[in-house]
Amino acid sequence: MLDMLNRIFLLLLGLAPLAMAAAPGSGSVERAVQRFLDAELQHRQASYQLGPLTVLDGLKPCAQTPKVSWPPGEEASGSAQLNVACPGAGWAVKVPVTISETRYGMVTTRAIGAGEVLGSADVQRVVVANKALGRSVLQDPNEAVGLTARSGIPAGAWLRAFMLRPPQVVKAGQKVQVNASGDGFAVLADGTANRNAAVGEVVTVRMNSGRLVQGVAQQDGTVQVRY
Repeated sequence: MLDMLNRIFLLLLGLAPLAMAAAPGSGSVERAVQRFLDAELQHRQASYQLGPLTVLDGLKPCAQTPKVSWPPGEEASGSAQLNVACPGAGWAVKVPVTISETRYGMVTTRAIGAGEVLGSADVQRVVVANKALGRSVLQDPNEAVGLTARSGIPAGAWLRAFMLRPPQVVKAGQKVQVNASGDGFAVLADGTANRNAAVGEVVTVRMNSGRLVQGVAQQDGTVQVRY
């Protein structure tokens, strides 16, 4: 009986290395993938479900932490795949993952007239059921509040970037102060704006001397000219 137990023990010892080499340790791979996805999705209202890890069957063990990344051009939503690689063991596979996300979009709470500046009460954040639509609409109130409607927007409309523009800080015919500066000098002078301009836009100003200069509209309504 003792001899038989010894033979069984030795047989198990002989098979142990083969059993270890049969799989790369799906648990360690799964943990690496989970850490990657947790970091990638931490700022999104999203959850994920890993697909079957049968792609790992028969691969060599990975002594180090597997490298996880998105394939080039892969969209991190819906049914997707992750690149998982173990350079030391010489293998790389794709692990399927399903990402479920609650997307939000901004809609108007009332009809907005052309040229109106949107306030916080004029927009509302709601759930977007259509995945394709969710990628095109504004998702945060800060992307809309304080901007000006380019044209009329009906109540309940999804807001998109092209519908809005920064508010105009310079108006055509308006008296403006021009701040001209260059290497070693800075001059303030008055002029008249020839066109409307939002912050950061280029505007032409006719100086009191009759000279035309071009500068960039600033938040305070002045025009910066650099030489």
